Amino acid sequence: MKSFIVRSKYTGIEGSDIEAFDHEDAAEKYAEWSDQQGDYSIIQGNDEVLEIESPDSVIKKFRVYGEVQNVYYAREES
Repeated sequence: MKSFIVRSKYTGIEGSDIEAFDHEDAAEKYAEWSDQQGDYSIIQGNDEVLEIESPDSVIKKFRVYGEVQNVYYAREES
Protein backbone atom coordinates (compact mmCIF):
# COMPACT_ATOMS: atom_id res chain seq x y z
CA MET A 1 0.00 0.00 0.00
CA LYS A 2 0.98 3.60 -0.58
CA SER A 3 0.10 6.89 1.08
CA PHE A 4 -2.29 9.05 -0.98
CA ILE A 5 -3.20 12.66 -0.28
CA VAL A 6 -6.93 13.41 -0.37
CA ARG A 7 -8.36 16.90 -0.82
CA SER A 8 -12.05 17.67 -0.28
CA LYS A 9 -13.65 21.05 -0.91
CA TYR A 10 -16.88 19.88 0.78
CA THR A 11 -15.25 19.18 4.15
CA GLY A 12 -12.39 21.62 3.67
CA ILE A 13 -9.84 18.88 4.31
CA GLU A 14 -6.57 19.64 2.56
CA GLY A 15 -4.06 16.84 2.41
CA SER A 16 -5.52 14.00 4.45
CA ASP A 17 -3.22 10.94 4.17
CA ILE A 18 -4.92 7.67 3.28
CA GLU A 19 -3.12 4.34 2.98
CA ALA A 20 -4.44 2.61 -0.15
CA PHE A 21 -3.55 0.46 -3.16
CA ASP A 22 -4.53 3.04 -5.79
CA HIS A 23 -6.43 6.31 -6.36
CA GLU A 24 -9.86 4.64 -6.38
CA ASP A 25 -9.17 2.67 -3.21
CA ALA A 26 -8.06 5.91 -1.50
CA ALA A 27 -11.29 7.66 -2.55
CA GLU A 28 -13.44 4.83 -1.19
CA LYS A 29 -11.51 4.67 2.08
CA TYR A 30 -11.84 8.43 2.50
CA ALA A 31 -15.61 8.23 1.94
CA GLU A 32 -15.94 5.53 4.60
CA TRP A 33 -13.74 7.51 7.02
CA SER A 34 -15.66 10.73 6.33
CA ASP A 35 -19.03 9.17 7.10
CA GLN A 36 -17.68 7.64 10.31
CA GLN A 37 -16.94 11.17 11.55
CA GLY A 38 -20.63 11.54 12.29
CA ASP A 39 -22.54 13.38 9.58
CA TYR A 40 -23.05 10.39 7.23
CA SER A 41 -23.63 12.79 4.35
CA ILE A 42 -22.20 10.46 1.70
CA ILE A 43 -24.19 7.42 2.79
CA GLN A 44 -27.32 9.59 2.87
CA GLY A 45 -26.96 10.30 -0.83
CA ASN A 46 -24.78 13.41 -0.98
CA ASP A 47 -21.90 12.85 -3.34
CA GLU A 48 -18.54 14.55 -3.03
CA VAL A 49 -15.73 15.25 -5.49
CA LEU A 50 -12.24 14.48 -4.24
CA GLU A 51 -8.77 15.13 -5.57
CA ILE A 52 -6.51 12.17 -4.90
CA GLU A 53 -2.74 12.58 -5.24
CA SER A 54 -0.47 9.56 -5.44
CA PRO A 55 3.07 9.39 -4.01
CA ASP A 56 4.43 10.10 -7.52
CA SER A 57 2.29 13.29 -7.72
CA VAL A 58 -0.38 12.00 -10.15
CA ILE A 59 -3.68 13.72 -9.31
CA LYS A 60 -7.03 12.17 -10.23
CA LYS A 61 -10.56 13.34 -9.41
CA PHE A 62 -13.21 10.97 -8.09
CA ARG A 63 -16.86 11.46 -7.23
CA VAL A 64 -17.71 9.37 -4.16
CA TYR A 65 -21.21 8.33 -3.15
CA GLY A 66 -22.82 5.63 -1.09
CA GLU A 67 -26.04 3.98 -0.18
CA VAL A 68 -27.63 2.27 2.77
CA GLN A 69 -28.65 -1.29 2.12
CA ASN A 70 -31.41 -2.82 4.18
CA VAL A 71 -30.68 -6.42 5.02
CA TYR A 72 -33.37 -8.75 6.33
CA TYR A 73 -33.13 -12.27 7.69
CA ALA A 74 -35.71 -14.97 8.27
CA ARG A 75 -35.36 -18.11 10.34
CA GLU A 76 -37.95 -20.82 10.64
CA GLU A 77 -39.19 -21.32 14.17
CA SER A 78 -40.51 -24.61 15.40
